[in-house]
Amino acid sequence: MRKDKVEMVVASPKGGDAQVDPGSVKMFENDEVATTFFKTQQALWTNTHRLAEMVPRVGEFDAIFYVGGH
Repeated sequence: MRKDKVEMVVASPKGGDAQVDPGSVKMFENDEVATTFFKTQQALWTNTHRLAEMVPRVGEFDAIFYVGGH
């Protein structure tokens, strides 16, 4: 995904469709920005790269944001 001057690459352990936490969706259902993002940016979590494939590419990135689970 490319937004303005930032290119984001999203990875997940298995790649492909990364599940979205239904509780998080419910928690922000009244937040217009969050619901718009959820409706319009689904490719971010449905088409992820496999995490192991990203390891050799770490030098290509300026930053890495690692999100933990619940």
